[in-house]
Amino acid sequence: MKNRLLIKHIALLLFIGLAFWGCEDESEPSLMGTWEYVDYEVIIKQLSDSLYLNEIDSITADGHQYRRELPFVFTFTEDSAKTTGGVYESYSISNDTLKLHYFSPRFELIDDILRIEAGSIVTDSTGALKYEYDEWWMFDRM
Repeated sequence: MKNRLLIKHIALLLFIGLAFWGCEDESEPSLMGTWEYVDYEVIIKQLSDSLYLNEIDSITADGHQYRRELPFVFTFTEDSAKTTGGVYESYSISNDTLKLHYFSPRFELIDDILRIEAGSIVTDSTGALKYEYDEWWMFDRM
């Protein structure tokens, strides 16, 4: 009888242990490491004249080619961020914003894909808006 009761309790404890083990929290993706630029996506927010589409396409295509030729790489450690140019910057993270010394882009981190937003607002000589767009740079973890 005691053995049977003992087996029941051990089986119950094993079941509870496995249930807790199965509910273990997944770790959040980390920005730490090296990220290599792979692609971009342009989202037009405002356009005053459809003639400016070619200008946006030209600017983003040139930027894309430049980043691919470098290659463009970010390396994040606990206390610094290094870009391809070799400049180390201190940085901080606030919600979905990456605060670097020279700019503060929004970012998304999904598994091993890092997306960094680089937006542009362009006006003419009078200050009237020509166009505004968001360019999302995509990086893969190296």
